[in-house]
Amino acid sequence: MTTVSVLLPHPTTNAAATSTQLEVEIQRSDSLLHLKYQLRPSRAVVLPTQEPVRQHDLWRATCFEVFVARRGEPSYWEVNAAPGGAWNVYAFDDERQGMREEERIDSLRVERRWRATRRGEPGRLVSGPLEIEIELSLEQLGIGPEDPLDLGLSAVLELEGVGLTYWARAHPSDQPDFHRRDGWGPGPEAQ
Repeated sequence: MTTVSVLLPHPTTNAAATSTQLEVEIQRSDSLLHLKYQLRPSRAVVLPTQEPVRQHDLWRATCFEVFVARRGEPSYWEVNAAPGGAWNVYAFDDERQGMREEERIDSLRVERRWRATRRGEPGRLVSGPLEIEIELSLEQLGIGPEDPLDLGLSAVLELEGVGLTYWARAHPSDQPDFHRRDGWGPGPEAQ
């Protein structure tokens, strides 16, 4: 089963960015979570130049994220993926507590496709639709097909002339905070 979620800009977002559209298609199999972020920006997107390896602080630039938790459990994972393929997965014991790299995940599939109407220097500015696909092994995290999930879908977009903007299913606080569970929603069941 495929579900689709629309991500909304945080209420503090510059009005120049609010006509940007961002949706996420979510599919879950017994062992994988597959996400396809579909971005239709109103302005050029600044894409960081990064190597496709595990890196920290990806959220300081354009980055696509998913927070994954077994329903009812305080622990969760944060998955970050940059358009150039840089990635990281962190484990948490509870909201913003016990953060550490998730060592069971040693790679993350991140694919990028765009139909650019304007490109600056390679890896810098892109106008036009952009798709980012992320595939996460739930099995490596010890999540079974019978485990119901809660997902926090989010993105940080750096838009030309606007700066960083913050996108999620819901924004329950006056400041962007993707770790808050009241901004998450149920994930799809395994197929």
